[in-house]
Amino acid sequence: MKMAENTFLAPALLWLMVVIVPGAEGAERPPEAPPADPRALLLLLPVPRKRPEGPRGSPTQQGGFQAMEQEEEKASETLRERPSEPGPLGGARGISGVLEKSFQISASALVFAAFCGWGVMMPFCQPQKLQIRGKAWKWLSLYANGLACLASALALVALALWSYDQGFPAIFIFPTILLLHVILVTALVVVTIIFRLDVLHQVTDRAAQRMLDLTTPGGAIVVAVISSLLIKCIRRLQEEEHAEPVDLTAVVAGAAAMCLLPAVIIVVVHCMDMQKRAEEERISRRKKWNEDIQQGRVSLMALSGSSLVQGEPAGH
Repeated sequence: MKMAENTFLAPALLWLMVVIVPGAEGAERPPEAPPADPRALLLLLPVPRKRPEGPRGSPTQQGGFQAMEQEEEKASETLRERPSEPGPLGGARGISGVLEKSFQISASALVFAAFCGWGVMMPFCQPQKLQIRGKAWKWLSLYANGLACLASALALVALALWSYDQGFPAIFIFPTILLLHVILVTALVVVTIIFRLDVLHQVTDRAAQRMLDLTTPGGAIVVAVISSLLIKCIRRLQEEEHAEPVDLTAVVAGAAAMCLLPAVIIVVVHCMDMQKRAEEERISRRKKWNEDIQQGRVSLMALSGSSLVQGEPAGH
């Protein structure tokens, strides 16, 4: 019986030792933390440049690390090779789109002011025989005053854009008033010439007439000064911020083409008027010469007839 009890107790004691002793050892040791996921660590980092050091994972995780590194290298190369990003209105990096538009408008206003000055100076650079008259003079007046009005309006818009982006300095108050005066007076002259009004002929004061005469050339000078100043200031900002230069080729070429076409038409009309006047003068000279010759023959015949009448009695 004792041998039988020992045979039953031995396996029971062995089972208790196997179950209880590992539990006690586990209670003495602190529980181990689960291994950190390297992908979670990558999400917390700003943009990892290198592969983070840590326990090596499976070949699938290593392939994921390599793919992520390749994507980061491609993104950095794309950022380095990408051109300057446009601003809110299409400006280059380092200069706002408002300043870029002001730069382009100032260049256009400067071109219009140059052609307006050419139209004002053209009558004073011609000799007396080649003076512009008639229809060509009317078109030239429309051309010069219209360009002065348009250039002043563009300069005013460029000044407003500059003030919107950089603030309105006190030094631009007087030029702004001059630009408004030029716009009003030149627009009045253009309307008067087109509709053949007598508004300007009613101005009899010499001071007012001088003011009307000097508005167009003075407006061209004011526009040239303001546009040049704005262009210089914007170029300085571009150099300070290391911005890409703005291409003005298309703007200047378009403005020059718009101004050159009416100028060519005026020159052609003036040449046709000169030929017409020369032909009329030639015809008038011929008529006068023929009339003088006819009058000379009549007088010669009268003198010969009177001498014959007087000599007949003397012969008898």
